[in-house]
Amino acid sequence: MAQTSPSVDTSTHKIVAAELSLSDVTDGEVLPNLLQQPRRTIKANIR
Repeated sequence: MAQTSPSVDTSTHKIVAAELSLSDVTDGEVLPNLLQQPRRTIKANIR
């Protein structure tokens, strides 16, 4: 199974980073990858 770990901007409530990992990976193991992701705008059409 897989899980998604989002990183959310507390002032805008927007997701600024996300990491997809196996369900046996802890949040502590994912956190360094979330912090290293560049901040960039992702344009998507979600319906």
